[in-house]
Amino acid sequence: MSQKDKESPSMPSKEATRTPSEAESKDEFQQKSRKPATESDWKSLSQILVSFLLAFNTWGLVNSYGVYQTYYATSGVLGDVTQSQLSWIGSVQAFLILVTLIVTGPLFDRGYARSLSYFGSFLVVFGMMMTSLARRYWQLLLSQGFCIGFGHGCLFIVVVGQVSLTFKRRRWMAMGLAQSGGSVGAIVYSIIFREIQPRAGAPWATRAVGFIALATLSLARALLRPHKLEKPRNVFDARAFKNKPFNAFALASFTGFMGLYIPFFYIQQYTTHHAGANSDLAFYTLAILNAGSVIGRVVPGFIADQVGLLNTYTASTVGATILAFAWIACRNMGGIIAFAIIYGFFAGCAAALQPAVLASLCSEANLVGTWVGMGSLFSSTGLLLGNPLGGQIFRGHDWLGLQLWCACLVLACAVATGSTRVLRAGTRIRSRI
Repeated sequence: MSQKDKESPSMPSKEATRTPSEAESKDEFQQKSRKPATESDWKSLSQILVSFLLAFNTWGLVNSYGVYQTYYATSGVLGDVTQSQLSWIGSVQAFLILVTLIVTGPLFDRGYARSLSYFGSFLVVFGMMMTSLARRYWQLLLSQGFCIGFGHGCLFIVVVGQVSLTFKRRRWMAMGLAQSGGSVGAIVYSIIFREIQPRAGAPWATRAVGFIALATLSLARALLRPHKLEKPRNVFDARAFKNKPFNAFALASFTGFMGLYIPFFYIQQYTTHHAGANSDLAFYTLAILNAGSVIGRVVPGFIADQVGLLNTYTASTVGATILAFAWIACRNMGGIIAFAIIYGFFAGCAAALQPAVLASLCSEANLVGTWVGMGSLFSSTGLLLGNPLGGQIFRGHDWLGLQLWCACLVLACAVATGSTRVLRAGTRIRSRI
């Protein structure tokens, strides 16, 4: 060291020369200048819109299939095809939405949300265009059932995942708002098909649905902001089947989804047969059913944030059970409309909150997607089997048999859901769970 260095003291840094008050004021200024993401800013709220538009084109198309089934059954374009065979098209669509979560869940976790949205959008739009060209049953099963169904599966994981990862404090409310897109889409698409089909024919009505899907899905992809977890989830976790509440709720999902969607497929034909309504008035009972489902998907989200998610779901299954049995007594237009509104509310609540309940049963955050995907195996299988088996019962216009099939399945769901709650929190009525 030189003599000069020894004699001259080292120069203090600027940080050291600041007084404690000055340092504190600068830190406070930096903290205030940062604007952390909140649940009320545009970036967060836009993901609700993204999920809403994706739900609009997934469950929206599934819930509007009733208008297609009625057209196929009454127009004679497919020849002598039974109601059970027609139900397979819509059931395959709904089945693939949920069963593909096993594969799409881990892909979403690894940051492939945008790729899933692109691929799913292509399959949905392409499937609708091929449906407009189909003239035989097997062609419809491939295009409207499998092609669109696989597209739905790619999109639906983004519906659930985006909201779950973006919102913490008001997650269930945000989830309800997002999933209401499924019911809104069902109303819009069924009305569009019904209004255009008599004027331009079913092919162009289906193409119109496809063009609307293309526009709304394009907007959703433009607004999408993918998330990526630090630790991707596994595809399978055997510990789930050692969890008693999970097993009970898996049974509830299976029986519930077998029965919940039967009125969505058959209420239009039921109205024509029992109330003597013309085809135009009968058609709007499906729209009314879906309108009730809109409220059922939004309002319970607010309630679940206050009284508990599983409590809200249990109440919705009990309400759906009561309405399913009450359907047997609905023989006039007023009764059918009242049934459609109230049943739509409870069914919409059950459908919207089911994935969230599955997620709440898992105690490890990095396994939530795995448990939801595994639980969806049961609900998707129920969706696949429920309506076709109901179609077999319906042969010969056995409406009472079909209604009892629906009501007993939803009752089994309510009992299994109540068992889930008891296994999770005991018999304490006031437990917020």
